[in-house]
Amino acid sequence: MTSVRESGASGWIVNGFTPSFLRALAVRVAAIAVMVSIVAAGLAADLWLLRSSLALAIMIAATNWIVLGELYGICRSAGETPFSTFGIGMAVVLAILHWLTLPKPGSRFVGDLSAGDDLLWGGLVLAVIGAMFLQATKRDNDRAVPSISVTLFGLLYVWLTTAFLLRIRHMGGGGVIGGSGWNEIGIGCFVGCVAVSKMSDVGGFLFGNLFGRRRLIPRISPGKSWEGAIGGVACSVLAALACRHPSVGFLPFFDVAGAILFGIVVGVVALCGDLGESLLKRGVGVKDAGNLVPGFGGFMDVVDSILPAAPVSYFFFKVAMSS
Repeated sequence: MTSVRESGASGWIVNGFTPSFLRALAVRVAAIAVMVSIVAAGLAADLWLLRSSLALAIMIAATNWIVLGELYGICRSAGETPFSTFGIGMAVVLAILHWLTLPKPGSRFVGDLSAGDDLLWGGLVLAVIGAMFLQATKRDNDRAVPSISVTLFGLLYVWLTTAFLLRIRHMGGGGVIGGSGWNEIGIGCFVGCVAVSKMSDVGGFLFGNLFGRRRLIPRISPGKSWEGAIGGVACSVLAALACRHPSVGFLPFFDVAGAILFGIVVGVVALCGDLGESLLKRGVGVKDAGNLVPGFGGFMDVVDSILPAAPVSYFFFKVAMSS
């Protein structure tokens, strides 16, 4: 979050930070530490024990469940009537089915990439048909188009974007899904995608509170500043350079110029994801998507920058590794 400091704020300031900000920062750091530990434990289990991506697939399915529930809740606050149970169920089932179809050489959980590609398209078609069928069973059709549209928007916004996180996790040599060394290479790509996109948030939050003066788009998010946005993108670039460094090795296929370009593009896309969620919340007058994560609000407030960054990162990786 790229916050702008309000002039005349009460309280003393330490290096540009108020005590209330420092308390909020401490809560956020604690929440981040817990979430990072859970994801790291899952990735470690996948890498060394399962030699698959089962733990990550379960986490992504759970993410779909939680985030879609929060998103549909926001829509209901605006008077819309999404088919929440249907949409959430589709997202969870499709996430697991997508995982099953992705190639996993060396694992007992084999897959078929062509089936996985078909599943992406077939899942969307099934979602359209299912939403229209559910609407047809209702007595009142006055809100038919909004109900169907909101349900499908949730699936596109959450399930389809997180599907690319799974595909990133399965990338191997040459950018081939299930290619040579996929288990190790895929984890590096996954961590790189998440780290670079989230550093846009972290940098924006810190730089915005330190230097924020000029508001970015106040009608969407009054607290975000140009200084914070620029600082966030800069932090994404630094994260990309760190991930491609030989001592880290998450994204070794990038040269320096490629890492800088990747950091800029993903940093901007992550910022757009944050603004996009702010736009949804601003439209219905809510501050947070939920209250699940201390210091952040809803889980949607945590992953909003990762969702649009996942497909962008996937295509970046594919081009860079195949060239």
